[in-house]
Amino acid sequence: MDTTAFTNTGLIIQIHLIAALVALVLGIAILWRRKGTKPHKLYGKIWVGLMAVVALSSFFINELRTFGPFSAIHILSILTLVSLVQAINAVRKGKIKLHQNIMKGLFFGGLVGAGIFTLMPGRILYRTFFGKPEFYLTSESTAWILPFLVAAIIGIFIYWRMRRV
Repeated sequence: MDTTAFTNTGLIIQIHLIAALVALVLGIAILWRRKGTKPHKLYGKIWVGLMAVVALSSFFINELRTFGPFSAIHILSILTLVSLVQAINAVRKGKIKLHQNIMKGLFFGGLVGAGIFTLMPGRILYRTFFGKPEFYLTSESTAWILPFLVAAIIGIFIYWRMRRV
């Protein structure tokens, strides 16, 4: 493991990555523990805050530019923010099953699924864990595939949510 790639990157990427990793660990703990308890509610509020930081900070990360300063992955950030609001509204209205399904979808689709793409060669997390790759992903090399990958994640996320509701 070489943390040079992480420490040499911008502050916004560091914030984004740290919030995502903490959300991942906390999300696992939340899914593992009993639901509806005071700790669950507290950890859930922290998790929602972390996910909001992850989604909002992504708009300031513009390494892969497909559409102006943005890429197709930013669609996932919008979907994440909308889903967080929906999940909060669902639990406030007593729609617990809907709340659970949205939160599981956010965890597996928005956090785990999107996180897998951070391990692609050339990305900071890849370089941190595996060192320098033999090739790097650039906006030119990913312009044709990234929208399809993001669409696949969003499609799986929507299918999973609709199947569970």
